[in-house]
Amino acid sequence: MSNPMSQPGQKPEDYLQAGNFIDSDNSHIVDFANRHRVSGEAPVDAAVRLYLAVRDEITYDPYRVGPDPRYFRASDCLATGRGFCIPRPHCWLPVPVSSAFPHGSDMRRAQPPLVQATR
Repeated sequence: MSNPMSQPGQKPEDYLQAGNFIDSDNSHIVDFANRHRVSGEAPVDAAVRLYLAVRDEITYDPYRVGPDPRYFRASDCLATGRGFCIPRPHCWLPVPVSSAFPHGSDMRRAQPPLVQATR
């Protein structure tokens, strides 16, 4: 079964572009990424650091949800410091895209350290 969201001729880097909910070009997201960046850090270490920053700095709030798209947007979640289970990962995802990882990095390599860090 093919993905209905994909378009013929799209390249992997097309998926690294900012979008409506994962708005990696937003100034709040860029500032957050820069605040947690360590020069010369390995991509996996950066992924763990940024995951932990989102976990520790953005309060999980299952009641901050509504029909407005802003409730699902990474920048809004980051600006308010609150979010439920959908926008919080949206805050983490743009950070590697915006600054911490070179384009083309294999994010699958970050998974085992992230799993270990959350145990």
